[in-house]
Amino acid sequence: MKYCTVCTNELPGHRQRFCSDKCSRNHRIEVSKRRRKLLQLDPIDCETCGKSIIPRSIKQKYCSKDCWTVVQIRRRDAKRKLLASIPKEKDVSKRFHPIWKTPVFGKRTVTEAKFTKADTPEREEIQTAVEEYLKKGGKITRYGDQIGKTLLELEGSIKWEISEAEQKDIRDELAHTYKIDECI
Repeated sequence: MKYCTVCTNELPGHRQRFCSDKCSRNHRIEVSKRRRKLLQLDPIDCETCGKSIIPRSIKQKYCSKDCWTVVQIRRRDAKRKLLASIPKEKDVSKRFHPIWKTPVFGKRTVTEAKFTKADTPEREEIQTAVEEYLKKGGKITRYGDQIGKTLLELEGSIKWEISEAEQKDIRDELAHTYKIDECI
């Protein structure tokens, strides 16, 4: 038979060390009192109210949660006053304002333009307006991919024809896929 370590009563079937929660709590209080006695901390004065207390740990500075709260409120108010006294900088670069800017790769100013053949009245109108602007001394800035070869410069190297062999392969593939005797 097992007995309670606090009150020496018999333990109920499911209990191991204490007969009740009350005995368990009393045991924890006694153990903590013994530990504090071993530490033997000197009495200190509460930093808020000045009341003399025996600290439970080396870090304890206040006699109660209320005194701690008063100190925290004072710290918060002092910090707010300090921040209010410092002038705020209105530097736009420190704030985040997303503005999309296209990357510039080798920009340059152009005084003459080359155009592909204008196929609509709107494009013809734009082309003539740009040409007049440039004749009067205006300048246009060209960016990134516009600086490379224009379509007019590439026109000679572009091949728009399909060879006879490629045409025959295409005909054969279409005839096989769609089961057509003659196509194209």
